[in-house]
Amino acid sequence: AGDADEAPWAAASASRAANPYLKQSGPQYKEYSEVVEPRRVAQGLMSICRQLALEWSSDLLSVSSESLYLGDVCGSGGGGDGGDGDGTLVSVTAAAAEAASTPVLRIGDINAMLAEQRRALEAKWATLADACPPADDGSLLSPVELKLSIAVKHLDDCCSQLSQGVDYIEAMLKKQLLDAVGRLVTPADFQRYMDFHGQRLFKPEYAPKPFCFAVRRPDHYPEGTLTIEHLSPDRSRGAIHTSGAIHTICRRVAEPVAPMSFALDAATRVSFTGERFVHAYLAHQFGDPPSPPPSPPPPNWRSPPAPCTSSGASVLMLGARARQFSSFMLLLGRMGPAGTFEQKHALILQNKDAVDIPLMLEALPSATEFRDAISSLSPEQQRFAKAYRAMQLEGSVFGILVIQLKPQLEALLKLPHDALTKEIALTQQLLDLFIQYQIPSDLLTYAAPPPFLPSSSCFAAGPLPSRAADPSRTRR
Repeated sequence: AGDADEAPWAAASASRAANPYLKQSGPQYKEYSEVVEPRRVAQGLMSICRQLALEWSSDLLSVSSESLYLGDVCGSGGGGDGGDGDGTLVSVTAAAAEAASTPVLRIGDINAMLAEQRRALEAKWATLADACPPADDGSLLSPVELKLSIAVKHLDDCCSQLSQGVDYIEAMLKKQLLDAVGRLVTPADFQRYMDFHGQRLFKPEYAPKPFCFAVRRPDHYPEGTLTIEHLSPDRSRGAIHTSGAIHTICRRVAEPVAPMSFALDAATRVSFTGERFVHAYLAHQFGDPPSPPPSPPPPNWRSPPAPCTSSGASVLMLGARARQFSSFMLLLGRMGPAGTFEQKHALILQNKDAVDIPLMLEALPSATEFRDAISSLSPEQQRFAKAYRAMQLEGSVFGILVIQLKPQLEALLKLPHDALTKEIALTQQLLDLFIQYQIPSDLLTYAAPPPFLPSSSCFAAGPLPSRAADPSRTRR
């Protein structure tokens, strides 16, 4: 009888009293190590939030359905204590359920916010109007000025909040893109991306190719190389890195071609022929991000003499290299009208000379920008602007002309073809006489009557430079 009358928790209490682990004196501690990964913790919290959102959305739908039932009951009952039958409870719960299903504000919520904004402004204006003297007493500050000041201040706050919101959205999208790509994309990276896809989209004969050419004559060893490379600014070190040759869409025009000409002076023009290449290059430029202060470059770093643009865009560098015992002339300019070449700079490269020339290119406005810019001008000014733009477009094609010097020397001295190919010392002496002392070509021209052999021509022309050099050496 006593066991039957015993409370149900007595057995559990007796078992706890007999537990030897609970009789140990002093607190018991257990130590262990746990690695906290913020990413996993954040993922766990977000999963809990999603689970709660799903549960609450289902609960709100249940409340909404029940509120509809209560509204019907109250409406049919004539509107007792449960409500006035105007559907207020139904609209609130339905709005809550709809707001839980989408993060976008409804039109009604936006209108309510605008109405509250207008009410707050009118209340503020009314408060200041009561505290400010009337406008007809001649005081400097009236309710009109205060009202305008508050409106402008509120407009400034709205613009600031809009700017902050847009900046937040852009930062969020940028972070998502960086997480997806794995790195910050630079203009050089985007250029490599375009070069990679250009090889896949175009046929092999039309695919963009690196701008790197060997300066050579047919069936001869190259005299040198000619390249145009990217120079990407490195803001961390305040220097410039070479990111390889640019890729251009090229069209080769083989001989025979119509001759072109360039002017040596006002009375002399030089005609030239040879194979020609037409290149099209698409450049990519990003905006200017905030740059950190540059750090000094390492001791072994040699920065090329090229400008570093502030916009972060890559600079183009023209590189020309001449091999040993080789020489050629390089002319830089632009394509002129009527088959002319307007050279601006010229230089001679020989015997392992190397030169890097930065290309200072200017961007012309697009057709749409030009049309918008001249829309407000007078008809006479528009005609002048269009004519000047036509001249700019016609003369904006950059040109490079390479002239082989050995064939020109052979033609000038009336020597046979390839007569100076193996005459290294003779060719160098001739170049020195023409470049340094500008000796007339009549003093060095081969005057033997044809036919002649290559060996006899070189033998006859060989002593002439030495004899011509003696007075030059004496004069020097």
